[in-house]
This record gives sequence, C-alpha cells and structure tokens, in this order.
Amino acid sequence: MKIKGVLDIFRRPEGVLSYTRRWVLLAFLVGLCCGVGMIGFYLAISGLQLLFAGVPVYLSMIVGGVVAALFIRFRKRHTDGTGIPYYIKCRKGAGDIKLSDVGSHFVTSATAIGSGCIAGREGPAVFMGGGIALWLARLLRFPKEKRNLTLTIGGAAATSAIFQSPLGGSIFAAEIPYKHDLDAPEYMPSFLASLTSYFTFRFGIFCLTGSYPHLLKLNISSSLNSPLQLLYSFIVGIVTGLVGVLFVYTFHFARQRFAKLFRPEFAVLVGIGITAIGSFITLHLIKGDIPFGGTGFHILNYIESGPHISIEFLSVILVGTILASSLTVGMGVSGGVFGPSLVVGGCVGGIIGLIVDPENVSAYVVIGMSASHAASTKTPIASMILILEMSGFPPIFIAMAIANIAAFFVSGSKSLYFGQISDRLEELVNKIGDMDILSLLRVKDIMDKNSVSLEENQTVSAVRQLFTDSGKQSLPIVSNDNVLRGVITLNDVENKGDRTMVRHILKKEPVVVTPDTSIKDALALLFDQETKGIAVVDNQSRFLGFLTIKDVITSCRQYVSDD
Repeated sequence: MKIKGVLDIFRRPEGVLSYTRRWVLLAFLVGLCCGVGMIGFYLAISGLQLLFAGVPVYLSMIVGGVVAALFIRFRKRHTDGTGIPYYIKCRKGAGDIKLSDVGSHFVTSATAIGSGCIAGREGPAVFMGGGIALWLARLLRFPKEKRNLTLTIGGAAATSAIFQSPLGGSIFAAEIPYKHDLDAPEYMPSFLASLTSYFTFRFGIFCLTGSYPHLLKLNISSSLNSPLQLLYSFIVGIVTGLVGVLFVYTFHFARQRFAKLFRPEFAVLVGIGITAIGSFITLHLIKGDIPFGGTGFHILNYIESGPHISIEFLSVILVGTILASSLTVGMGVSGGVFGPSLVVGGCVGGIIGLIVDPENVSAYVVIGMSASHAASTKTPIASMILILEMSGFPPIFIAMAIANIAAFFVSGSKSLYFGQISDRLEELVNKIGDMDILSLLRVKDIMDKNSVSLEENQTVSAVRQLFTDSGKQSLPIVSNDNVLRGVITLNDVENKGDRTMVRHILKKEPVVVTPDTSIKDALALLFDQETKGIAVVDNQSRFLGFLTIKDVITSCRQYVSDD
C-alpha cells in the first residue's frame, strides 16, 4: 500500500511534483534501470565469450545464428536486425516496444554477439533502453504525446552505459532519428539519464568483477597538428566516406534484396552460414591468432597495438567486416553496426596511416573509426564524442573533426539505420500531412494580430530601423482609418534614399487573405507570390493582422506536439 501511494503521487499531473520534476524523476529512474539492464547485457556477452573461448569463431557464431532463427520463427516480434529501425518507427507513433520485446532482444543480441557474430551493441542497447523507458513512463502514467522524449531518454541511458560515454551517448540518441538534425530540446533530460546509467553501470561492473570496463585500449600521444597531418586526416575522411557508401549499399543489398529470397529465419541461417565459411577462409589466409568476430573492439585493439600490421592484413579485415556484418545483422541477426563500422574505418585509417605517416598509424586508426561511423549512420557529432570518450580523449580533436566533416558530406544521405529522416522539419511536415492540419486551421487561428504597421508618409530611414527592431521582413502600410494601403518588404527599401517616402515604393495591390481562409490556401498564395508574409483583412479592407511562413511552421509544430 505504501509503494502504491508513492506511485500515485508521482502519477498525478499536478501533484507534489511539478511537471519538470516529474521528468527529472523519470530520467533518473530510466538511467538507473538501464544501467542495471546493461550490466546484465555486458555480463551475458562476456560470459558467452568465455564459454566459446576455445571454439573457432566460424563454429561458435553458428550458435548465435540458430538462436536468432528460432526467435524469429517462434517469437517474430522485434527480434531481428539492429533494433534501431523499430526504435525510430516507434518515435513516429507507428509501433511500440513492450517489456517482453526487451527480453527477447536481450537474449538474441547477447547470444549473437557473445558467440562471435559480427555485430555491434548500440542497436540492441538503444532498443532495450527505449523499451525500458516506455515501460516506466506507462507505470508512472506519463503523457503519451511525449513518447519521443521518453524514447530519447531511454536510448541515451542505455548507450551511455554500454559504451561508458555519457556525453556521446546522449548526443547519439538525439541524432539517431535524423540525418541532418538532432533533438536539441530533449537533450538535458537524456543527459541526466545518461550520467545516472553511466555511474550505475560502472559501479556495478566494478563491484561484480573488481575492474572497470575498457572497450578500447589505445595509447595515442601524437596530436596531428601539422598542416600536412591535417591534410592526411582530411584524406582519411574522404576515403572513409566513400568506403562508408560501399558499406551502406552492401548492407542494404543484403537486407532488401538477398534476404528477400528466403523466409526470415532461413535468411539468418544462410547469412550466418556464408559468414562462417568466409571467416574460416579469412582466418586461414591471415596466419596467427586473430581476434576476429564479435563487436570488433578486440580486433581494433589488436590493430592499434600491433607494429606488425600490414596493408594486406587491414584490407582483408576491411572487406571481411563489411561482408560479414551485412550477412549477419543485414540478414536479420540481432545486433548493431557500431562495432563493425568502427573496424571498417579503423582499417581505412590504418592503411592511409601506413602509407603517409607510419609513425602515427594509431592516431589515423582512431580518426578513421570516428569518420566511418559518422558516414554510415549520419551521427557526426556523436561519433566524434563517443570515440573521444571511449579512447580517453587523445589530442586529435581537430584532425578527427576534419575527417568527420569530410566523411559526412562525401557519403551523402545513405545510412545503415533504416527509417532515418532528414530533419525535424520533415518530421513535422509528415505529421501535418497525416493529420491534415493545413485544411483544419484558419488564418485567424495563427495570424499575428499585433503586427507592426506603417504609414505612407514615413521615410525609408525610419522603415529600415523598424525592420531592424522588429525582425520582420514584410510590413503592412495602413491609412488613418486602418485600411490596408499596401505591403513593403525589406528588399523594397534596399538602395533607396533615406528620405524617400514609403508611399513612393509600396506595393499598391498586395495579395491578401481573410481570417476564414484555410492555412492550406494561404500557404499556396505565399508560395505562388514568392513572399514570406501576407496581410489579413476583413471584407472592408481593414487591416487585421499579418501571416508569415514562420507563423505557420511554429503553430503547426505546437499543434502536433500538443495533440
């Protein structure tokens, strides 16, 4: 009864906790639960890796493929692929992630990664974090229209824990849904959840194992600050971006074309079978004990620490990782693409480093890792912060930034994450189209009724000052009895003398709308006239207000978020 009473207090929209404090509570609880969940995920993967330590990777990965196939055959719901497309779909309101889905993804992903399948951890982490956050939000009866914020908090918390990167993880969750944007308004709650999950995970792992987790064990002392080294970093970015395009096309071909030839569970088995054969051939081509398989961090540490690394070795690992991850995750094995994309970029950076600057190969490996993930997932800021945090903030920030920017633009708009859209404006337009808001709303609902107006006898000098003070680009001209006389724009007063009178340059027959005009028709007029603002008048031409494209976007965004 006491626990129920406390939960009832938290559930009240206007209880002892304010709205903002309730989100702080949710962020803290999500961070705590995701931290604990990722401890279990990490230990499950580590335990399976120890279990299969003496088994060749081309045999052990078959176990992961069989488990994935069985879950797809009998469980079906959200047990295949990276999990991030489902996460993005859920943000769009077209799906849901239940706690049972989190459990299924936990088992299939941990088994796949732990048995040596070429897959990353970020996809399962984001999916499971989103599911945990939605479960807690439902438990505390948080508003359903805020599910995007809830999902972002969960994705950030889980990513921050599993990669030990609270700053990068929170930015990553905000960047995932978009190719050229991020959820800036949702960043601070997710950062709180990220910090909570980070410390929970770190403390829990230390208590259970006696040591802190280290994914990347790098030793980089060079700063790469010379103009020539920055040029080499730019080249790494360009080449990595092009290789990223190849990676994305290969992954999509496996997912959308090759996998369609088989039933989903058989597609997984076919993909794993081909990957196992390829791994067997690769490991026999490369002599020695190579830690090939899994998330890729073992091979990255091996590449970074080995002076014996050659261009031929890196080329084989590069091609093998692209094909293997496409045939595993791309064909339906549960896992992410973060680790494989880092291996691809690390190999590219290592190859270029061996050619142009052999003394600093390790630095170019790390730069290539960041650039590759930026190119293949469209998360340029998060990619850089994640790698910097995971590698102990080596002094290569400028070089890494140059490579990331180059890779991001060279790679275009293709991404390994299905379902990403361009930006928040596209998301808004899609929602507006689905809800047909433009036909429902009227000009009177959103017009600026307190718009600044001018008189005909004012000078251009005064008008310029008014444009500057108001921030407007179009202003109405009215008579003494408030009848609209015309409209003047910022372009109209350019190159005009300061003493020129407004009446000499105003547009005498401006396009106008009435208060009852639909926003859809008003926007058509705005675009047809190639103007950003339009005057609103009554049937006697009296000025009532002004409507701009910015007003339409702002109001529609508010309408969608409040619905």
